[in-house]
Amino acid sequence: MEDVILEHGAVALLAKWNAELANNEVIEINYRNDTQLATFNIMSALAFGRSLSGQADSSVIVDWIAATAVYIGVSINFKALLRFPFSLFIAPWLAKYKEFVQFGRESVALRRELLASGVSQDDLPKDMLQAFIDAEDPDSKVKMTSQEIQAESVGMQLAGSETTAASLTWALHLCTLFPDALRRATLEVRSQFGVSHLIRYTDCRKTLPFLESFVYETFRYTPITSGFMPRTSPKGMELQGHYIPAGTRVAFNLLALNNRRDVWESPENFIPDRFVDNEEGKKNIFAFSYGPRSCVGQNLAWMEIMTILANLLLHFDIALPEGAVYGPDNVDSNGIPLLMETQCHIVFAPVHPERDCRLRLSRRKDVITSV
Repeated sequence: MEDVILEHGAVALLAKWNAELANNEVIEINYRNDTQLATFNIMSALAFGRSLSGQADSSVIVDWIAATAVYIGVSINFKALLRFPFSLFIAPWLAKYKEFVQFGRESVALRRELLASGVSQDDLPKDMLQAFIDAEDPDSKVKMTSQEIQAESVGMQLAGSETTAASLTWALHLCTLFPDALRRATLEVRSQFGVSHLIRYTDCRKTLPFLESFVYETFRYTPITSGFMPRTSPKGMELQGHYIPAGTRVAFNLLALNNRRDVWESPENFIPDRFVDNEEGKKNIFAFSYGPRSCVGQNLAWMEIMTILANLLLHFDIALPEGAVYGPDNVDSNGIPLLMETQCHIVFAPVHPERDCRLRLSRRKDVITSV
């Protein structure tokens, strides 16, 4: 699975940027778009067994998922819009949602054709789609229907691509706001690997503790959701001195949790070092939740985020373009760099990505042997 992640993630991005740098010393990229397309292609390859690898084709999936998110939200919260003539208002989103579902249906059919051809188990793709096809209920031994497999694949694509893309967007935005942290992460990566090395996730876990801490602090400082995940108490209980009657809906706010002063020192500041050699501190990060309902794709997300960031820092120097609105010098009254303006649909994402998610990219000019 890691080979698929690298192929459509770090390797694809390096190839794209190197191609653009072939005749230019410096290029300007939109890291929101580039990382979004990479993570969407990764999940498409894993969930559907195929990807739309071209830039134009890749953006089709981005449109599908954005439209699906809006359509599902509208259909749940504004049911009147599902009836004519109000349904005309959501028709464009519905059309893209149907295209997305059809893509999933075709993907399952193609895999079933491959299985029917008698291909050996060793030659079958090692992806989520095959795992869904092979899965069976432990008691009844019944396997999922094609429609159920299609639904699971669509769900994985929805849940697993935009969340990781948003995390990468915030990580790179914070790199531009806190140049000292960027410098340390870059030095760490370049002191460990030569430019001919493709950094894998095992490399990251073994040798890049500061970059990992940088990502943990990104999760804390700029969580991609509010964390408002309600649960209903099955019976009366007491929480922190408050009695909660049975049937009460209880939720938490991730932004508030990440800024509690009794948990975090100076929570208003971006301090990656708070997680270096601090396993207990890492347990206070709720980005993937905990328990039986924790995110099933957290290892996948970590693999994508770490390998893309590490390989980017290994090969390229990055800087803000001239005239950037947000940077280390655009600060609030406390001297803390301002974050770019956001909006929340599925996740917190930039309002103006074409303006605020731009980087100047050039091939690295230094050879670093130690931090």
